[in-house]
Amino acid sequence: MVSGQKEQEGVLAEVAHDLANRFHRYYYCSHLAVEALGEAPPEVRDLLARAQDTVEEIEALTSALLAFVRPTDLRSILVGGDDVVGSLRRHLGEHCVESFGCDALGSIKVAVDPTRLGEVLATCSKILLGRAVSQAPLRLELGSDGCLELRLSVLASSPIPATPDLALAMAMKIVALHGGELTIPTASPPGTAAITVRLPIAPQE
Repeated sequence: MVSGQKEQEGVLAEVAHDLANRFHRYYYCSHLAVEALGEAPPEVRDLLARAQDTVEEIEALTSALLAFVRPTDLRSILVGGDDVVGSLRRHLGEHCVESFGCDALGSIKVAVDPTRLGEVLATCSKILLGRAVSQAPLRLELGSDGCLELRLSVLASSPIPATPDLALAMAMKIVALHGGELTIPTASPPGTAAITVRLPIAPQE
């Protein structure tokens, strides 16, 4: 029996697919109109150009919504904890300051889809670095208590909204599909933005 959530996801996926097709047609028509109305008044051409931009933005949003509601097929492999942290370091670049709390990082394995997890780490990095006070480093702390825990925090000019935007909601879903959890700690010091990603450690062979 299909659950209510699965039924809802199916309906949303159909709606998103229909909207994507419809807005593609709108974009195509407005593009033809811009080409055909070469002698039209500038305000008409400007209106059509803005219509094209709007349709492109709505189409991009629809694609993102479709990716969010469509069931995700993860292609999981065993990855070392040090490789996960290395991927995060690459996203953070020179902004990262590390404070390790996990001594046996090299022996830890997690079952993840590297591509989808990479999307999560890129989203977390972008959210935090986008809120960082000028030149403020982003701190990375690690924990290992039955899971690989990545704690990211930065001195921020604005907090992370309590209601996640689409990018953060998608990141949360991807981590949940891995059996983990992405949270925004409520006990962070004032003026600090923080995100914690927890991934279950694979059983030792």
